[in-house]
Amino acid sequence: MVNSIRKCKDDQGELLEDFSQVKSHTLSYFQKLLNQDRSTAPVHHIEISKTLTVEEQQQLSERFSDEDVKQVVLNSPKLKSPGPDGFPVEFYQSCWSIVGKDLCAAVHHFFSTGRLLKQVGETFITLIPKDECADSLDQFRPISLCNFVYKVISKLIANKLHRVLDRIISPFQMAFIKG
Repeated sequence: MVNSIRKCKDDQGELLEDFSQVKSHTLSYFQKLLNQDRSTAPVHHIEISKTLTVEEQQQLSERFSDEDVKQVVLNSPKLKSPGPDGFPVEFYQSCWSIVGKDLCAAVHHFFSTGRLLKQVGETFITLIPKDECADSLDQFRPISLCNFVYKVISKLIANKLHRVLDRIISPFQMAFIKG
């Protein structure tokens, strides 16, 4: 097994080397981490002083064209890990003439219904060690490997929002800044 966690320390610092123990501890650790109740976080009331114009609201509400979808696909960075569908961006780019209509249909389905196809919403979570000697699960960073259709939808939304963000977000705000 290449790229696997063969051993790790449990919450008491005890070394687990048996595959079933490592698996059970890993599953339990990340279920607790990812299912934490965040509803107890304090609610911050934010005064929104800038709003969108009617024209900007209309622009944000416009339907994405097939060409918009195609441009996102063709401009997507290459050599990225595929999601659960197993297809990297290069597949969609080189086979656009074959898969383009179906991809556009999936994207339009989402924007017309507000619902993702079940397969599109599936995500792999992989663990990246924070250093070479990672031996406890808090020393691993989970990252999500999303299906490409999900990435296309996200990029379309981000591109559209980018048109108005600089006008409605303070230049002193540090969140949502590219890079």
